[in-house]
Amino acid sequence: MLKRMNRILPCGLDVLSFLVMTLFLCELSLGQEKVIKEILISGNVRTKDYIIMRELTSAVDSCYSGEKIKRDRDRLLNLGIFSYIELDTLERGDSVKIVIYVQERLRFAPFPLLGYTEMDRWAYGGGFYFRNIQGRNRAVRCYTLFGGTMQFSAAFYDPWIMGERVSLTAEAEQIVRDHPYELFRQQDQTLWAEIGKTWNYTLSARVKIGYRKVTSDITGITLSGDYYDYLPFIRLTGIYDTRDVWVNPIKGWAGGVKIGQDGIPGDKPDFYELDLSLVRFFPVPIGRTIGIMGACGVRNGSIPVYERFYFGGMSSVRGLPPNYSQGSRMILTGLEYRFDIIKPSLIWRNFDAGCGGVIFFDCGAAGYNSSDLMRGRYYSGFGAGLRFFVPFIEVARFDCGWTADSTCRWGAEVGMKF
Repeated sequence: MLKRMNRILPCGLDVLSFLVMTLFLCELSLGQEKVIKEILISGNVRTKDYIIMRELTSAVDSCYSGEKIKRDRDRLLNLGIFSYIELDTLERGDSVKIVIYVQERLRFAPFPLLGYTEMDRWAYGGGFYFRNIQGRNRAVRCYTLFGGTMQFSAAFYDPWIMGERVSLTAEAEQIVRDHPYELFRQQDQTLWAEIGKTWNYTLSARVKIGYRKVTSDITGITLSGDYYDYLPFIRLTGIYDTRDVWVNPIKGWAGGVKIGQDGIPGDKPDFYELDLSLVRFFPVPIGRTIGIMGACGVRNGSIPVYERFYFGGMSSVRGLPPNYSQGSRMILTGLEYRFDIIKPSLIWRNFDAGCGGVIFFDCGAAGYNSSDLMRGRYYSGFGAGLRFFVPFIEVARFDCGWTADSTCRWGAEVGMKF
């Protein structure tokens, strides 16, 4: 019996050693990371290679990661200069070659503009967008609007003008309209420039300095004692943004804090402003995403009537009549369920487009002090809308909203609400 056990035991140890060695070799092979040996770029006719390379988290001689490849594609999409982006990987042994295929959007093109809000009525016009100047992702945009609002705007933008993600934005703008709430003819002229700095792609700080002149056709509107208000201003903004893409995100956070001073201290107008906002996007199995937004704002000091919060309409509670509530304090929440109708894709050469739908709910209030918000009535609205994704203006939205005691109110504007 003892001899038999002695014959079985070595055999059992051999089998055990073989299993342990097999598991070790399997773990070693599974844990072996592939290394990126080369990154190639194809299709960029005007765009400089370094404009693309500086956005990548993947680098030569670094470990390959599928998650980084997805992140790199989103970052290139956020540049806004490509209508098509594809990242392919070619593996050979423990090395990987990454090939980036891009299709550039039209560099220069005119575009029409058409919008409607209940307070400004119809506005129509057009402009042009000159993007990716010198292949360095610089852009110039000019447009003009007529109708309920007469507006002219010219802007320049460079997201990386110097150093490590230092940006520059500048704009000159003039707006002439009949003020929808206070019944006066308002002319607003603004000139400003903004310097920004971004760290780790998610955290940024911006400083905006500008000058604003507001003209009224009747007395009692401006605070300077005549028909004009002169407002030099400075605004500091901090932003935290982890959204996967900026135009129509699926997941991530976006939060911001803005502090500003308008007017010369001790003069009139003279007021400060504080705005807070936070947005969260969740991917959903049916549809595209759910977005939840919260925001609040404060204006304090000698505040002109044109700087009050006017509650109701496309930018606050959709479905609520314009100027349903007003004040120097505001709180707003919103929820949107978004889904694709026609997923944005390349339609023809440099032209990409798509269409989506949204179901929304808004709630909020405005007042002249914090106690007004605490004891005041909160208004809500709900409805549905369409989003059209097209180059140059990025997003055009059409929303139709209802409240419990109102009929349908609709509007059309450029850009997402949040």
